[in-house]
Amino acid sequence: MALGAVLLAVREGPEDAVVAALQDFCSKHAETFKFDLEDGEEGKQLASALLDRLSAPPPCSPLVIPCLSTARLLSRDPFIGDKLGSLEALKILSQHAGIWEQEPQEPATSTEALKCLCNVVFNCGSTQANAVEMKMEIGLLSRLESSCHLCDDTRCSCVFYRLRLLFLLTALSIPCRRSAASSRAISILSLSLARSLREPGEPVGLTSESQFTILSRLTAEMVMEMLKVLFNITFDILRGDVDEEGMEQCSQLVSLLRTCLLTKADNEERTNEMHGHAVNLLTNLPPASLAGLAPPAPTSPSTPPLFEYNGRDMDVFEVLLAFMEIRLDRGEKLREGLTPVLAVLTEASRAHKDIRRPLRARVLPPLRDVRTRPEVGQTVRNKLVRLMTHMDSHVKRCAAEFLFALCRDNVSRFVKYTGYGNAAGLLAARGLLAGGKGDRQDDSTDEDSDTEEYLEARDRINPVTGRVEELTSDPFAGLTEEQKEEEASKLADMIDKLSRQRIFQPMSVGSDGKLQPLRREDYEDELDEGEE
Repeated sequence: MALGAVLLAVREGPEDAVVAALQDFCSKHAETFKFDLEDGEEGKQLASALLDRLSAPPPCSPLVIPCLSTARLLSRDPFIGDKLGSLEALKILSQHAGIWEQEPQEPATSTEALKCLCNVVFNCGSTQANAVEMKMEIGLLSRLESSCHLCDDTRCSCVFYRLRLLFLLTALSIPCRRSAASSRAISILSLSLARSLREPGEPVGLTSESQFTILSRLTAEMVMEMLKVLFNITFDILRGDVDEEGMEQCSQLVSLLRTCLLTKADNEERTNEMHGHAVNLLTNLPPASLAGLAPPAPTSPSTPPLFEYNGRDMDVFEVLLAFMEIRLDRGEKLREGLTPVLAVLTEASRAHKDIRRPLRARVLPPLRDVRTRPEVGQTVRNKLVRLMTHMDSHVKRCAAEFLFALCRDNVSRFVKYTGYGNAAGLLAARGLLAGGKGDRQDDSTDEDSDTEEYLEARDRINPVTGRVEELTSDPFAGLTEEQKEEEASKLADMIDKLSRQRIFQPMSVGSDGKLQPLRREDYEDELDEGEE
């Protein structure tokens, strides 16, 4: 049936003809996301006609769901969706979504209306402003707070789309995000998240001793939406200085996120996605709160932790290290997938020595192989050192910062594990090319346990490459002093030519430990000193 015929049926047809026309339209356009220009104009008229039908439908009318389903398909097209995003249209759709009603609508009706609202909020900028004017986020939070958790799949689906709509509103509208934050959103969502993570599930053993829970697909998807909303809301308000009440909220969130990371979804892909959202949220929280990731180990012998250090349960770091290594091995989308977990591990290591020490033992164990470059191999250290020369500066910096934090900002220790060539980028940025220590004083109880292999070869290790190099012959052997000077002059000429052609810029380390441009007379002096 053509769009014009559907429009005529909706405007003038009897109820059964309208239902048949709309069902036929939905069947034909289930995969349509954009209508052509002519259909778009008729689509706007159809959207208006649907809103008229939805504004005052008879109780339990069979028209409601077909009208909402058709509106959902039309709302995929931004040109038509703009008509469904007006303030009046949002009020009608919100009524059917049950956003403001204390008595819930039929779940199928609410779900269709919520899907339509998600589309128009995502596609139409004016809709976001209208939703803020209506305080839609307040209604969604209120319904979420009053929801009892949760009974059947249809009601779960309804809650899921409420969360999806709240995510879109807080992602696309700063005023909405701030309004939600001031309306106890963190407390409400934390409570909902805690309830979801306590949903009955199938126990699964990561080890023979430890038991974790598998969430159903729908519960896992709701958990992910909650984590995404919490990420949006905490993005601004929990960074920087946090008061005592804020720190208490952060500690509660960290505890919940630890539970989330020790929980599995119904398959590996969804588990990794859920853990990824948990890690993203952790990046918003103050480093001081991350101690909650390593609580005191349980005293019950029946449930010993998999990874324990100094009386602390480090199981979640076993998960985070495995998560990090999966992202390292994939080698794609490193900025989005890997850098958040590196940031969490870095901040936790900097803030808490009982976290840093066992992580360092896992990532930077005492050196034994001193003949292989640090970036060559398949250990976690090798993979991270390779990233220190990655083309993406953010990926490169995050990998280097994590290793530097594990070395407690000690330059000589950092160079020992990575090689000066790999470490130079971070050291230059921090003004440490000449050596020294970073912002923190070294911990005398955090010493290296050097192996016999390392101690035996230490004096022969090339600090630039980080390995023992094969002995090579002296290139100046057999040359007279005049010949050496001639070769040095040729080298200076070549460097000067490349510099003037702006192919590269010679640099040296200044007194502040940072790089500074090198003039010709400077590197001629350097070459002369090298000859001596």
